[in-house]
Amino acid sequence: MPGDARLRRRLTPLATACCVRGTFPYFCTVSAPLTCLLCQRRAGSMSKLAEAAAKASESTDERELADLRREVADEVESSARSSDYRERAVAYRAIGQLRFNQKTELLRRGLEDQSPACRGSALLSLELLSRDHPGLVNSSRPLLHSLANDDPNQAVRRLAVLCLKNGSPTADTLTLLAHFANEDDEEGLRAAAAAVHSALKKKSTTR
Repeated sequence: MPGDARLRRRLTPLATACCVRGTFPYFCTVSAPLTCLLCQRRAGSMSKLAEAAAKASESTDERELADLRREVADEVESSARSSDYRERAVAYRAIGQLRFNQKTELLRRGLEDQSPACRGSALLSLELLSRDHPGLVNSSRPLLHSLANDDPNQAVRRLAVLCLKNGSPTADTLTLLAHFANEDDEEGLRAAAAAVHSALKKKSTTR
């Protein structure tokens, strides 16, 4: 989807190791060689997860997907709780790419993350998984409304709106979308809200 591509361009490229950047952001009191080793291990974990997620995004084989999920289950958990926003962003995005329905509870952490890259990654996964499981949107509706209305990042606001199309066409969502479509200052959000509002209206008439 267009929203997916826009956010991916906004995600900060993954760093490989602290020594490459010329600084030692982790454990600044630790000696440089040990610090680099720690960073390299973290980068290796991120690389393994990102590679598995990339494979999963191109696969339709359920057995292969299940194997990939088993291989990186621990990495998803640890990365989602990392202090590094880049690791968290990779983890939240991977949940959707891996179709990891058993890890969807982590997405709420992502929706509430202080980093817009992480919030965006969690929204991309929520949108993907909720296509077959609309309850994921319905259970997160108040938070999605809040993100769409108040998030300081415009890409995050648009992605929150796009997620709403996979949920039920409730009156409060339709009212909010109509308000965005008619009155929001951001053109991209107005267009997204109008499209989702139209889709939900059609859905409500065919129920």
